Order: sequence, then structure tokens, then C-alpha cells
Amino acid sequence: MTVLHSAPATANGKNSRTDKIIDVLDFFGNQISKTVNGITKEWTYYRGEPPATKTISSDTFTVSSGVLGRLGFVVDYTPQGLVNQLVSKNGYTWGTVEKYYRYYTIKNTYNLPVDIICPEDFNKLRAYVESEKVYSLKNGSPNLLSATYFGYKHVPQTSNAGKGYHNKPSTKLTVHNPVTDKGNKLILAQCGAMVLENTTYDENTKSKSHGHIIASTQSMLDKNGKEIKGSLLSTKLSYVFSNDETLTEYKTVTSDTITVTHQEYTHPRTGTLLKTVNNQGDITDYTYDALGRLTQKTELANDIRFKSTSTIEYITNPDNKTTENAVQHTSSAGEKTREIFNTLGQKIRLEQFNSSTEKWLVMSDISYDSRGRETKIIDYDYRPDGKELLKQNRDLTYNATGALTQIKWGHGTIETFSEDLALRQSTHTTNTGGSTNKVILTTSDQPDGAIKKETMVGGCRS
Repeated sequence: MTVLHSAPATANGKNSRTDKIIDVLDFFGNQISKTVNGITKEWTYYRGEPPATKTISSDTFTVSSGVLGRLGFVVDYTPQGLVNQLVSKNGYTWGTVEKYYRYYTIKNTYNLPVDIICPEDFNKLRAYVESEKVYSLKNGSPNLLSATYFGYKHVPQTSNAGKGYHNKPSTKLTVHNPVTDKGNKLILAQCGAMVLENTTYDENTKSKSHGHIIASTQSMLDKNGKEIKGSLLSTKLSYVFSNDETLTEYKTVTSDTITVTHQEYTHPRTGTLLKTVNNQGDITDYTYDALGRLTQKTELANDIRFKSTSTIEYITNPDNKTTENAVQHTSSAGEKTREIFNTLGQKIRLEQFNSSTEKWLVMSDISYDSRGRETKIIDYDYRPDGKELLKQNRDLTYNATGALTQIKWGHGTIETFSEDLALRQSTHTTNTGGSTNKVILTTSDQPDGAIKKETMVGGCRS
């Protein structure tokens, strides 16, 4: 199935352009390609081979004498034994049929430098991505930009239904500027850089960290699939579980044996971050309220001299204003600021507490139109005694589509914004009364991605 999204654009009655997004889906609803302005991403899925079958035969025999002989006679003449004899005498095999699936590898399919497999029943809606290719068309032929190949691993699992497996991503090979033959096989000698990523899981079903990632590596490969010296980056993960918190430790080691350790303590049920410890041993603590909102953050919690705590309070109806709510921040130095929101959740004021007057001073005042767009912003500045020093306002204007077109500042400066959808140009003009500066940003699609070019008229940037 192919889905076409077309967005024509015309500017000034002269320039026209049509953006096309093409999505292609297979029978199962999996996306197999997406094309945006000439750049295509294409996915393949593991299809594997049909399930094979094997027959395990079971034959009966009779011992002619003794106890075993009598027992064999009895067994042969039970209903099951009679059926066995009937089937065997007519040349058929009596047995059980088992289905099995092979581990499917794509190493030979694409001439990969490493082995990549998917050990699963591939016919389950073809849910496992095999490869992703990104390319543009050059003279009607695909110009490959990158190719990525994915591998999976069976991780044992246990459940009430019995033993089984989870199929989890384990290998990712990314080839930059790949070159392939007509059969989509890589010509390794002509390919660009190759990056290999591997993920390892805890497969011990009796372990508390069963199924969790315990190691990951990333390295660059040469044309023969060998690791390039100095490119390996490996991370080991360990876990400590308790009723109150879960500790996850990340230990990253570079090829030149530089080790960086990072620890995270999270809530065992919600996953909320409670504490972090960096490589220098510095601790940052986080505290939350009953609704899961952050209320306190303490940096350098382990150092009495430099310990820094900031708090956040959630206040309903501040100053007895029933249509407002506030979020108040208090820094470690005691400075207090708060954001005021209306019943629609829009921030309408920013305030700062003045210790001299013991009053909240308005730093910014924001107004909105019926569509929820900012239309007027007033900024204030004050003397130490709380008296107003400066006041500056700006008015914002929008066009029919909701795009910002103008900002008019109280001191006379006017900023205008326009966009030419056909030429894919956006223009920002600043008029200060005595001079005008114009910045034009142009976007164009190139084989290796979108390019943005910025040109300044009346200035020095281009």
C-alpha cells in the first residue's frame, strides 16, 4: 500500500513547489519505505525460511520369552498397540511431528563483515527489522548514503505459562557511504566507515536483573571486519535492587583504558530518578511530592562546604487569586522566583521576590489572544529598593495561518518575519529606524541531507 502526502505551495503567484512524502507499507502494515523530498529510507524485514518438520519414529517389538515376553504381548494387544501394528504392517511410520526454525543469518545475503542473525519465527507479521537503507536518486539510480543492519538474540524468560524466549535487539552494523553490487551485496573495499554496536543481556532467569542490559560495546571496523585499534568503547552495567531504590551503575571504558563511572538511583516502581553520582563522586539528590513533582534538588550533597539546594513549590491561588497557580523556585542563595499560570496552563507572569520590600515584583507580564498565542509581553527591571527602573514592551502579530509576522518593540525597533514556501526561504528583517538588516535562510535538499544557507543583507553574514 502506498500513501502519498502532497503539499503544493505558491508564492507571489510566481514561484511554486510541491513537497511530497511517500509512505509504502507491506501486507502486514509494516513500513517498507518513506520518501521525503527525494531522500528515501527503505526497510527490509526478516522473512526467513518456511518452518521445517521432522518425524521422530517409534517402533514396538516383542520379546519372545520370559516376563518381558508376556509384558510385550500384552502391550502389543492394547488398543494403542494394535494401532501401532496396523500402521507398521502397511508400510507407514508411526511417530510424532515437530516443527523447528533455523537461525537466519544475513551475513551472506549482504556480504557483511560480521555475522548478524535473527533466531525467531520470522513469519510472525515479519516484525523484526532486518536493514535500513538511506539513499537519493542520481540520474535515476540509487545513491546510497548509509545502510544499517540489525541482529537479534534469544533471551530466556520464565512466566506462568512456562519457559520461553524474548527476541531482543543485540547487534547493529552501520555502513556509511556503502557501495553494493546489483544483488545488494556490499563491496567492502569501496565502503566508507563501518560502526558495530553490540548489546548483551542478563540471561540468568534466577537473577534479579534478568533481561536487563549488562554490557554494550561500540567500535569501528576495517574493510575485513576487524576492529580498528583505539576505536572500542565499552560500557558495563550492574544493578542492585532493594525495596526503596534501584541502583544502576554505568562503567564506560575507552580503548586507552580511561574509565568513567556513573551511578543512578531510581524508584523501583515508578523509575523516578532519586540520586546520581558522577565519576568524581559528586552526589545530586532529587525529592518529589506525592504527585511525583520535583520539589527539591541538592547538588554536591556529599560536600558540606559546597552543598547547594534549590526548592520548588507548587502553590494554588497565590495571593488569594483563585484563577491562578504558581510554581515557586528558591535557589541555594535564597533568591526566590515564581511563574504564574492561568487556569488554561498559560504562563502569564514571571515574578521575583524583593527582600528589601518583602514583596513580589513582576519581571514579565504576558497576554494571549483567543487562539492561545502571545500578543503582548512587558518586561520590567527594578532598583535595589524595589522601585521600577525600566519598562519595555513588545507586541506580536500573526498571519492567517498562525505564523509570527511582526514584533514591534516599545523603543521603536520593528522585526518582521516572512516565509516563501515555494522557494523554501525564510526572511527576518530588523528595522531600528536608522538602519535595516535582513537575514535570509534558504533550505535545499542535497544527496547527503538538507542544507541551510544563511545570507545577511546590510550586514556581514552570508
